[in-house]
Amino acid sequence: MSPFLELLEASLANKRGLIFYLNGQIVAGYVTKIGDHAVEVRNQQHDRVILLLDRLDGVAQ
Repeated sequence: MSPFLELLEASLANKRGLIFYLNGQIVAGYVTKIGDHAVEVRNQQHDRVILLLDRLDGVAQ
């Protein structure tokens, strides 16, 4: 499983925002679904953003 799982589950339960770092890019949002290989995030600009877990460089709370 992902080393970020604790933060992802907390965001899912509390609808608390996270910052995701992917290949030099930053995506902010809160988790709406957690899958085996991807996580679904929502933010002010987009209702649905799919992030592949193996592409995440970091997650900040």
